[in-house]
Amino acid sequence: MKRLQIGVLAILLMFSFAPPVTAGGADGSEGLVARGISAINEHRYDEALQSLQEALDRAPGNGEAAFYAGIAAESLGDLAGAEKFFLEALRIDGTAVSAYLELIRIYYRTGRCGKAEEIYRRHIDLSRDRALIRDAKALLARCNGEAVKRPYRLDLLVGGQDDTNVLLESSNPPSPADRRSDDRMVVQVEGGAQLLKLSGFNVDLDYTLYQNLHRHLTNYNVLYQKVTPEVSFHRFNRFIPSAGYSLEYSRFGGESYGRNHIGFAKVKIPEGTAHATELVYEYRDETYWDTEIFTDNAVRRGHRNSFGIKQIHRTDRNNCNLYFFLDRDRTDADYWDFNGYRIGGEGIYQMGRWVFDLGGEFRDRRYRGEFPLFHRHRHDRTQQYSLSLTYRLTETLGITASETYLINESNLDAATAPNAYDYKRNVAGIYIRWGIL
Repeated sequence: MKRLQIGVLAILLMFSFAPPVTAGGADGSEGLVARGISAINEHRYDEALQSLQEALDRAPGNGEAAFYAGIAAESLGDLAGAEKFFLEALRIDGTAVSAYLELIRIYYRTGRCGKAEEIYRRHIDLSRDRALIRDAKALLARCNGEAVKRPYRLDLLVGGQDDTNVLLESSNPPSPADRRSDDRMVVQVEGGAQLLKLSGFNVDLDYTLYQNLHRHLTNYNVLYQKVTPEVSFHRFNRFIPSAGYSLEYSRFGGESYGRNHIGFAKVKIPEGTAHATELVYEYRDETYWDTEIFTDNAVRRGHRNSFGIKQIHRTDRNNCNLYFFLDRDRTDADYWDFNGYRIGGEGIYQMGRWVFDLGGEFRDRRYRGEFPLFHRHRHDRTQQYSLSLTYRLTETLGITASETYLINESNLDAATAPNAYDYKRNVAGIYIRWGIL
């Protein structure tokens, strides 16, 4: 998302800014700048901004103070304030190439691609540093090819899928006799809004609606909805806590299938500008109802505790997330109770208007009670792999082709139900994605 390492910036600034006359030591501004840079390195951004603002008050021509004040403001999420400081740094010294690059980042994050192009052209004329030029060019390419997060959003996905083994969920497949392949139409609506943004915290709301319509297996049509309010706090320098609640509701074949109440808490720990570690706790209160196909679905009612850790890596063109979760599920019927874990990751790479998305997950579940008919404890191992390729026709419109492959291996086997929980599944799809807002 963000800037070069502070140490590198300090070296660049020796060449980017000519030392202004008013930035001498007599007024104490140099000491304040040094204090501000030290506070930035220690992630104390509020304290850094205070020291650098005081340095600017004492020496209005101190371009170094203006630049680092922009860095501190951007770290606090105040993009408007950061833009003001970077523009002030350029007013003091129009050859400050690092300030040009930071402005391009600001305009990229706020979706002002025209302003980013303008700054980029001026930056190219000034900079002889190929690494900086490459970073600026990559940001500009992403700005033109990627929708930037706004205070509100509304996205629509419409497409078709071919499913070789129609399932509702991997842990509860139909019997082998009922498994069939089918085509279906898929419609998904995703929306979000920033309900409140203050200096210390944000309140966001996300909503998802999913509907599929099968060509033949109409009793397998699924309607799914999810709404999630979340609050995140930004008053701490070394970590970002957040908490929220989700309500999930699904219908299967026109009948109510399940409802989940989910509470979660997260702590994100930034590690430099491109890395972060996230600790996650989630509690799910799960309610299921019997349906025509899943006649004993209600016995899976219960709750689940999940503890996880995520490693996040983000650069201007690449995103990579790795995660590991422990799950503890307890239900009305002990043979649906399980202890398990999930491990997986996802990588996203953007090259111009093309976006590549590759993901994989392995799940292991050991059930605690003897399954009916089998007289043994169920143990499932599930592998899932996914690949998608998106071409962005415009900033808001794209075409996506995707492939998902799933393998479930279970130890359950009986003469009356051979391979009841062993299956393979391949889902291929093509979609139109439209960023309406």
